[in-house]
Amino acid sequence: MDENNFSYTGIYWKRKPFKATAPIAIEPIFKNDRINAQRGTFTVSHDLVEPIEDRFSSIIKKVILPSDAIDAASEFLEIANINEYSVFPDMTGVADYLYRNSGLIR
Repeated sequence: MDENNFSYTGIYWKRKPFKATAPIAIEPIFKNDRINAQRGTFTVSHDLVEPIEDRFSSIIKKVILPSDAIDAASEFLEIANINEYSVFPDMTGVADYLYRNSGLIR
């Protein structure tokens, strides 16, 4: 299929070359540092508003951490170097990272 005929605008608004019956994963045309750091891909939903993890429960799982797991999860993320700046590599991310690690009050 010709890539020019396969756009989410065409599928969702014009319903061409077909009507979408499920969310479609798309890779953004424009990428910035945040999208690259997060390996960003987006899902464009169709007419249904059901949560994606409910619709595709065999392949997508929603994970809810109990409150008593937050400290251990935070420690793991720190050891894995996953923090405000690694996920949001811009001025906001570095500011949040520095505030959290310096003990400063905003």
